[in-house]
Amino acid sequence: ECQRALDINPKQSYIYVIRRMVFVRMGKPRLALAAAQKGVEAGPEDPWCHFALSGEYARSQQDDKALAAINRAIELAPPLRTSNRFYAERGPILLRLGREEAALADFHKAIELAPHYPYTYKRRAALHFRLGRYDKALADLEESLKLEPNDPSCVYWIDPGSVAKCSDEEFREGIFRLA
Repeated sequence: ECQRALDINPKQSYIYVIRRMVFVRMGKPRLALAAAQKGVEAGPEDPWCHFALSGEYARSQQDDKALAAINRAIELAPPLRTSNRFYAERGPILLRLGREEAALADFHKAIELAPHYPYTYKRRAALHFRLGRYDKALADLEESLKLEPNDPSCVYWIDPGSVAKCSDEEFREGIFRLA
């Protein structure tokens, strides 16, 4: 279906984004990357095409390219309509590049844009834990559980072995309460 739509109008950039998702689900990373690149060619001003390209670069461990693509997506997105996902997904890229405080700022921005999205609280909690900010990590995990009370996965966002070795007894007790 995607190919038929592209045969009719090859400038439909969103079709390439859909095609990329199909290739990802099929386990074909090279084709997914090629589809994302064609999406950017067809829609150079479409932030979602740059976001998709960033995802493919991140998936293939090309973090500098992933960061450039997602930065372009953020630049192109209208300020009031910027998706929290752009910031939530840029955070892990920044982490892999060793830019922890920048990643933390992105998680804050993502939560500001969509405070009812528990996934970002979990990511931010893991980073707070990594930075030794155990009270903030626990608060974020508690918030994610409030937002999704039937999803106890928040306790697994921080490695259980790391929790067991954590010197902060209040944090360890808090995690066990959440579980």
